[in-house]
Amino acid sequence: MQAPNTYSQVYFLGIGGIGMSSLARYCISEGKCVAGYDLTETKLTELLSKEGASIHYQDDIQLIPLSFTTLSSKENTLIVYTPAVPILHTEYNWFIDQGYTVVKRAEFLAEVSKDKYCVAVAGTHGKTSTCACISYLLTALGIDHYAFLGGITANSNSNFIRPSSGAAQIVVVEADEFDRSFLQLSPDIAIITSVEPDHLDIYGDAAGVIDAFDAFSKRVKDDGTLIIHDLAMLPSLTSLVCNVLKYGTKTESELSVANVCVHSNRFQFDYTLLGNKTVQNVVTDVAGNHNILNACAAILAVYTLDKNKLSNTLSPNEISSNLENFHGVYRRFQTIVQNNDLVLIDDYAHHPTEIEAAILTVKKLYLDQEILVVFQPHLFSRTRDFAEGFAKALDLADKVILLPIYPARELPIAGVTSQIIADLIPSEKVQILEKDKLFQHLSNTSNRVIVTLGAGDIDKLVQPIAEHLTNLKRAKKE
Repeated sequence: MQAPNTYSQVYFLGIGGIGMSSLARYCISEGKCVAGYDLTETKLTELLSKEGASIHYQDDIQLIPLSFTTLSSKENTLIVYTPAVPILHTEYNWFIDQGYTVVKRAEFLAEVSKDKYCVAVAGTHGKTSTCACISYLLTALGIDHYAFLGGITANSNSNFIRPSSGAAQIVVVEADEFDRSFLQLSPDIAIITSVEPDHLDIYGDAAGVIDAFDAFSKRVKDDGTLIIHDLAMLPSLTSLVCNVLKYGTKTESELSVANVCVHSNRFQFDYTLLGNKTVQNVVTDVAGNHNILNACAAILAVYTLDKNKLSNTLSPNEISSNLENFHGVYRRFQTIVQNNDLVLIDDYAHHPTEIEAAILTVKKLYLDQEILVVFQPHLFSRTRDFAEGFAKALDLADKVILLPIYPARELPIAGVTSQIIADLIPSEKVQILEKDKLFQHLSNTSNRVIVTLGAGDIDKLVQPIAEHLTNLKRAKKE
């Protein structure tokens, strides 16, 4: 692959994906001709079309803009695809057969970032929120950068941040472990927020996941820094050449968190940096102990970046004082409705640890309230692999509604349905409902606090649920 700036046009197969769309936005901002295919039209693809991308939704070579299929322009055309595109995809195979340069999304992201000062955030959980928080802090501190995010931030309403000056040498990227994508990167600063078994369809078992994150830690440049949440399980930590900084609740961490509490429905905490700089009463608009740890990783990254790359003038107070105005990422513990009649919270949680963190956070915020959770499992393989963990986490709620499994890229697996989770939860608190039965059930619930969880298409139900229940409660009052 040539350097990305040598291509005048880029075609994206799977352009509507959250990672792909940020790269498409980057290419549009660089003045390139951008087009692409996706399976369905979404808000993301609608926005990309408004920004200048030509997008279609049928796998048909005839629908590709002529400038991309004219073989004389082949040398100036780059094809980027997501692993979610099936191997028999007609357009994908046509580009391969015609000899175009065809690369995975991860390869393109690595090329974009390799000549810049790269801050890469990895982890089974928390990478999107941490990545977005770093980008927000840099923006608030007036530090120009690019950012490629795995979610839409509430502050910018985008998953791509471009420098105000038109160019920058700093890039913040989400380092995705799916398909081993993050092993394409060579970061100057890397963060590993967590390492737990996931994507076992890729890695096989927990040891395979650990090996991959261990390999990622070795990708950090020798003069770079690895910021890690006390993950002694990674074999290479003690032998890495790069600098290693830990963050967490342990006092020996380079950034240690203490005195976490909830005040006026907002989380507050203290932290000590490098053993001698204590910052007290830091307020965050993003709820949960897990999000406090994500924020601390972001603080440590910005502080380290300043020491290594910038003018060495930022204090911990200057950095963390901006946290109060960071509003997080859509679908990462997002409060949709909050009033005396209804609290509706939506979260992307699709792993047992994430579900547990979301429910425990709700319990801290809404003491003595019964919590109803609506969960849509994501992937047949993940449901099969973590059914027991899902059940244990969901059992923290007072009532549970399970929707059918969202298949995403997978075909059904015999015997794997939402029922295998339901069978492990006390029967009096759980039931399985089809999506078209959900609204009728919610109409009859007495629960004030409702939480929707999942990484599938449950997000399309959230706003309709909010409107339905708000109207229903208003009508009852009248």
